[in-house]
Amino acid sequence: MQRKQMHPLIGRTGIEFGKTFSDKDWEMTALTGVNYQYDLFKPTVTTFKDLAGDTYINNGKDSRVVFNVGLNTKIKENTRISLNVERSEFGSYNIDKLINANIRYTF
Repeated sequence: MQRKQMHPLIGRTGIEFGKTFSDKDWEMTALTGVNYQYDLFKPTVTTFKDLAGDTYINNGKDSRVVFNVGLNTKIKENTRISLNVERSEFGSYNIDKLINANIRYTF
């Protein structure tokens, strides 16, 4: 799959629920959520290439529903790690599994 260079702008609105567990030295938050995600700009032409040849698709704007589950952990006063897993449905292009892992240090 190939696209000409584009600069996507995506809007997202939704709701997340979470529960925080803590002790003296640590804090962990488990989150789950549902979001509606939509393209604000019309994307350029998408090209699919395979042995049968090239297929060109001129898409319009797409939208999808995104489901996510995640954990955020505070390991020190100013250091956090997080792991989030997302999956989208009901769009032209859906994401089966998206995994985000982060380490955040604040100062």
